[in-house]
Amino acid sequence: MKPSRRIRFDYDHENKILTKKQIGVIAIDEISEAWLWAFDNKIVPEGTCRFLLDYRDAEIKNAVKASESIINFYNKNINMFRGAKFAIVSNNPKNVATTMLVGRGGGDFVSKPFTTIEKAIEWLIQ
Repeated sequence: MKPSRRIRFDYDHENKILTKKQIGVIAIDEISEAWLWAFDNKIVPEGTCRFLLDYRDAEIKNAVKASESIINFYNKNINMFRGAKFAIVSNNPKNVATTMLVGRGGGDFVSKPFTTIEKAIEWLIQ
């Protein structure tokens, strides 16, 4: 199922970064469904391992439960996310907390919260 209009994917060919921008309240199932749709529809170029999640205009619903679900989803689909770096940009404290919990979840990926797109991109391309 195609994600709602509140979710947009863009790929930066120069830096090889896939940006996923979401607005509004984000339900847990929307996160996994959007990723599955993007991979199924070849929105994510093969070998992409830099992801910028722009949640400046969004709020993740049920932060702790969401973090557990996100970790499980990433680990279950590690073939898509192996070695991935997730820079998550948000000014919402709940989103930042979710990002920190996901980052501590182990697995073969890392995530880090940021408050600006510029700093997130700088970290992704290091």
